[in-house]
Amino acid sequence: MSNTNNEVKSANTQNIDKPVIAIALIFLGALIAYIVGNPEKGASLFVNVRGIINNTVGVGFLWISLLAVIICFYLVVSKYGKIRLGEGKPQYSTFSWCAMMFCSAMGASLQYWSVVEWSYYYSAPPMGFAEAFSPRAAEVSLAYGFFHWGITPWALYALGSVPMAYLYYVRKKPGLKCSNVCIGVIGEKHADGLVGRIIDTVFIFALVAGLATTFGTGAYMVSACVSEVLGIQNSFTLVASLVFAIAILFLASSYVGIDKGLQKVADFNSYYAIGFIAVLAILGPTLFIVNSSTNSIGILANNFIEMSLWTDPISKGGFPEGWTMFYWAFWLGTAPWMWIFTAKVSRGRKIKDLILCMLGAGCFGTLLYFGVISNFAIEAQSAGTFDMVKSISELGPDVAVAKFARFLPGGLFSLVSWTIIAMLFLSTTMDSGAFTLATCTTKGLKVGEEPSRGLRLFWALMLTGLPLGFLMAGAPIEALKASANISGSPILIVFAFAIISMFKWLKEDYGHKTVHEIEKEFATETVAVVKFDEELKVAE
Repeated sequence: MSNTNNEVKSANTQNIDKPVIAIALIFLGALIAYIVGNPEKGASLFVNVRGIINNTVGVGFLWISLLAVIICFYLVVSKYGKIRLGEGKPQYSTFSWCAMMFCSAMGASLQYWSVVEWSYYYSAPPMGFAEAFSPRAAEVSLAYGFFHWGITPWALYALGSVPMAYLYYVRKKPGLKCSNVCIGVIGEKHADGLVGRIIDTVFIFALVAGLATTFGTGAYMVSACVSEVLGIQNSFTLVASLVFAIAILFLASSYVGIDKGLQKVADFNSYYAIGFIAVLAILGPTLFIVNSSTNSIGILANNFIEMSLWTDPISKGGFPEGWTMFYWAFWLGTAPWMWIFTAKVSRGRKIKDLILCMLGAGCFGTLLYFGVISNFAIEAQSAGTFDMVKSISELGPDVAVAKFARFLPGGLFSLVSWTIIAMLFLSTTMDSGAFTLATCTTKGLKVGEEPSRGLRLFWALMLTGLPLGFLMAGAPIEALKASANISGSPILIVFAFAIISMFKWLKEDYGHKTVHEIEKEFATETVAVVKFDEELKVAE
């Protein structure tokens, strides 16, 4: 019987997959050298390539993302949802588990876009829903915010996490690598060979680029907020100092591991963020927030399929490519990060619980932030007390976010709270990213093991150095953002393979069993594990 207690062991440093790390860093280094050496040309090239990809295969992102939502709901209600991922009781409380997943995946990006995203749709409403700057445009703008940050991206995360965790815990395949979810299609030989190395290298490239982008853009927002708090100039020195401060926090968290670091930071951050939003909802235009959120949920529910598959083939206005396809490609490009991280922290959970908790936590967080913050901004725009559209145009989005945070009830206190929450969000995101990179570059990682502390710190330093290097060189983060988005194309194929592999494994292992037989099997396992733990305690 496998180890079922909560003791965590570090993997042997000899198991580090050095070739994959070296190849990924060479390609990433070449990319960065090119962008830093040719900032404008580099940014233009990658943005153009991203546009070509979205124009040609963007419809694939739309279809597979909608399919992910459908399959998630199927797994929840099917007999396969009863399958338990790993032996014993869940390793973390439900709140801590959800907090780690949510804070890792969304973080400061959710803060940033909950303030500004609605204004872009308000200025240029999609699908001919309304005229620009009209009341109807404001209603639609919030619905699209819910759409882009709600159930679909979380379905991409949850669905890919199932085959990753299933292979690791149920089929007991050591190691948590992106290539593992393709074994059902390409075979174990190819997954452990050249093809697997290529897949893992692409994933590492996409994740490092995506997290460096998140860290870089988040640092700009935090810098603008600190500048507003202290009344000082928003300079490179301030941005760099904040990058170092946040880095120290997540380096320390990464050093001590998930249980003592990430879990505690995520718990505190979640309580703080929820409390902050709750206070704003009470002190703000509460009735407007409730009514507007309810109305926008109705718009989303009524138009979800059309919004999911809209390509604008006649007018070709560019909205699907610039927003929905871009978002789905970006989420998908970095999704294997959440597949690996979620699998690592989900031991003892059932498949249906994993899916429902990921979708529930993600949608709840989106509803809170977009429902309260976006509605605050929309109401202020309508009342003429804070012109978000003008602020973004004249000051830039980062400064507009800082000004708006100070406009919120509580003034300076709200701004300080907003800044602290953003820094904590960035810390948990980068910490989980470093942990995931260390996990996927450790060969044969077993259940109950964590990647070595040195490897976690290595990736934490890499994730700190990249955005800092970009800031120092004056290179546009947009180029790195585009490169991460481009990486979603090969991950699109990986995701399709993951879905096929999952159904293949489920059918082979449990297709012949009834739901009652599956429930009985895992109920028996749970009883056996509990008895084993009790006997172990008595012996000790």
